Amino acid sequence: MYPNFGEEPRNVRLRVCTDGFAPHGQYGRTYSCWSIIITPYNLPPGMCISYEYMFLTMVISGPSNLKRLIDVYLESLIEDLLQLWHVGIRTYDHAMNNAFTMRAALMWTVNNLPGYGMASGGVPTSYGSEHKWTKKSIFWDLPYWSMLLIRHNLDVMHIEKNIFHNILNTVMDIMGKTKDNLNACRDLKIICNRPKLELDERRPNMMPKVVYTLKKE
Repeated sequence: MYPNFGEEPRNVRLRVCTDGFAPHGQYGRTYSCWSIIITPYNLPPGMCISYEYMFLTMVISGPSNLKRLIDVYLESLIEDLLQLWHVGIRTYDHAMNNAFTMRAALMWTVNNLPGYGMASGGVPTSYGSEHKWTKKSIFWDLPYWSMLLIRHNLDVMHIEKNIFHNILNTVMDIMGKTKDNLNACRDLKIICNRPKLELDERRPNMMPKVVYTLKKE
């Protein structure tokens, strides 16, 4: 598709990884920060995932989840990627003992499920046959983005970690982090056929007990 870029093996292929984290710990005060990490793929697989080749480009402070506003913070990154694609940068190759114009292209993003929704502009948690899009992602400003077969990848390990924490917080009924709440009970009526667990709107503050509820004895 872009032979001029592919003919030069020293051109850099990049990935962008976004992830939110709580600086005060898993059970500390609610505060959300987001890191933007770039990794080059012109390396063997074992080196791509090593810390020496993970470049922290920015940390977006909280305190709340960015959601659709992440594109505002990514504008400077997209400007740099456009510069590296159209113009490139003069670089010295020590092995070949010459200078050349290095260009770079973003191959895809790697996120967990919430990060995927923020990066792509979709709503991965929505229910129904029609996908709900909330915005046009800023990554579409890249001229080659529409040609990529895979634009966003899901970090399976991170998703499994989030699932574990959600289960633990729900079973232990940790205040503010449990997924067993009023909205979950209302979703049961729409998604699942579990009438015994549905919320009684006459007593909305009384949720039915579930099978994992611990008894005092």
